[in-house]
Amino acid sequence: MAFATVSTVVADAVGAKDIDLRTFVEVDNDNVFTNGRYNSSYGYGIKCAKAGKYLVAATANIKTTIGASTPTLAIRKVISGTSTYIAKSVHTFADANDGTSLTFSPFIVNLEANSYLSLYLSLSTAVTKADGCWLTAIYLGE
Repeated sequence: MAFATVSTVVADAVGAKDIDLRTFVEVDNDNVFTNGRYNSSYGYGIKCAKAGKYLVAATANIKTTIGASTPTLAIRKVISGTSTYIAKSVHTFADANDGTSLTFSPFIVNLEANSYLSLYLSLSTAVTKADGCWLTAIYLGE
């Protein structure tokens, strides 16, 4: 069995990019996972070396600095520089500094070899709250 979880190191990671997920925990007897990023402009996530089925889940605690903003939180798959949302959630904040927790229940996705999974937060006026973001992938095989 192989799984990896990545999480935030600090609060207040700014949106409009991948959330920087640097704390990396794994049980990986098959050399499936590494903590990495696909481009120097983006935060760290999970690199999945093998093609196959993965069980993926995530949670993000976020807040906004501007009321009535509507950020999108997404799990992205990136392969060869091309990104695709594989799950997304949109939340409208009534007031500045109003916080919320957005959770992606576990789901199965097929990934190509050397795919990169990340949590993406769409607005720069939204930030992570209390180190509360994580992403988990479990390799289920081909």
